[in-house]
Amino acid sequence: MVRELEHAKASIILVRGNDNKIRGFHNSGSHRTNRIAYAPSGNAPKGFTCRFRGWNYGTDGTLNFVPQDDLFPELDLSYNGLTPVATDLWEGSVFINLDPKPEETLAEFLGEFANSYAGFF
Repeated sequence: MVRELEHAKASIILVRGNDNKIRGFHNSGSHRTNRIAYAPSGNAPKGFTCRFRGWNYGTDGTLNFVPQDDLFPELDLSYNGLTPVATDLWEGSVFINLDPKPEETLAEFLGEFANSYAGFF
């Protein structure tokens, strides 16, 4: 699913991978930063394809395929995946942190609140 975070001027892709893990990525490809996902929700079992160049990204954010890769002889696929954001779950809700490696986990941030309201929502 795609979530527009107007206050942060960001578009985020949330995806449940084949490994059942929820991941988040900035909704822009690594080449020319074009938008990758357009529909608010849907099924993308094989990932996302950029409409500009046709680059394909997996549900884990890795760059899987580049058409005409001979045009990019120095391209390192492992370095050019989607830009991640941190995601975490609490009480069935997905929380997003635009920092891919936040200083504190969601559990640390929620602290005693999480314990006091566990099962409430």
